[in-house]
Amino acid sequence: MKHTLIYLILLSSCTMAPPLQTESTTLHENFDWQGHRGGRGLMPENSIEGFIHALSFPVRTLELDVVLTKDNVVLVSHEPWFSEEICDCAALENKNLYQLTYAEIKLIKCGNKPHPRFPEQQQLTTYKPSLIDVVEAVKKHCKAQGIDMPRFNIELKSQAEWNGVYLPETRLFVERVYETIRGLGIVELTTIQSFDPGVLNVFMRMNTNLQFAFLTEEKGEPLEQMLVLDKLPDIYSPYYRNIDKAQVEQLQKLKMRVIPWTVNTIQEMREIIKMGVDGIITDYPNLILELR
Repeated sequence: MKHTLIYLILLSSCTMAPPLQTESTTLHENFDWQGHRGGRGLMPENSIEGFIHALSFPVRTLELDVVLTKDNVVLVSHEPWFSEEICDCAALENKNLYQLTYAEIKLIKCGNKPHPRFPEQQQLTTYKPSLIDVVEAVKKHCKAQGIDMPRFNIELKSQAEWNGVYLPETRLFVERVYETIRGLGIVELTTIQSFDPGVLNVFMRMNTNLQFAFLTEEKGEPLEQMLVLDKLPDIYSPYYRNIDKAQVEQLQKLKMRVIPWTVNTIQEMREIIKMGVDGIITDYPNLILELR
């Protein structure tokens, strides 16, 4: 049924007249600026300090990645292992985060090395935090500053070959992440995203109030890409060079939002905004002020 529905949509979309190109760069009130990994162009990625700093800019959503530790703690990290690019981990014999406890992981210094790809990134000594620590720190900051809580766009890192090595079986991973989100009271503030359709499908079969984003770096017809999903997601999140205005309009007619990643220059932001997208994921939230 789901495939039949999407094929019908695809067929009807082929008969639509091409949309008129416009030069508007007007942002709607709810435009979703997202700080990628907490704005890693400015601060160490996926760090509490980075997430707090991102909130000093007009960021509506904090984008982050999660994996799992040996003691079942949902950990904020882009990879399920220590990377020498961002952490002082060269002496570690075992860099697999799934084989280390959260207490062991917190002992490893991260963020104090110059980043080869982000020269403006501030160096400071920090650690890989748990999702609980991140959300509690954000809650405390927002209360102290008298500002609204942001949304959280949480990416589950998952690959089939990681199961049983760097992560548990997908369903167990999903259940542990949802249990943590629910315990933090942020279900209504959370979007779950993943490149892995298996992760999204497991979540979609659960009775939650979460939103879902389909991540992709592939070129091609968005609706064909989403045939692997049980149902259409709330958000289509492509690599920014692989989307055009016609596709944006097609998806928006289906009540999907389009939020590309990762857009890191003013000129690229302007071009993407002209397509009518609903948000932008960026490593440089400071550029939002310059763009405005």
